[in-house]
Amino acid sequence: MKTTLSIKVSNQEKLKLKRVAKSRNKTPSDLIREALGLVLSNPELANEGSCYAVAEDLFQYRSGNLPSDLSSRKDHLKGFGK
Repeated sequence: MKTTLSIKVSNQEKLKLKRVAKSRNKTPSDLIREALGLVLSNPELANEGSCYAVAEDLFQYRSGNLPSDLSSRKDHLKGFGK
């Protein structure tokens, strides 16, 4: 069964993706699935750590009293969604 996954990319990335897909006679979705397969099949890439660790360089600042990844400690999630 297939499902839909949405991602946000810049206009420039979208144009590059379309150009590469066209040059390879594939759809942009085909390329994304291929890239995802490469990452998931490579243990070094698949085990990069938490989402926070992968995207840490995107954060400009961080409060010094917070753990680096709140999702790894269930006690930090108590009461969430209530």
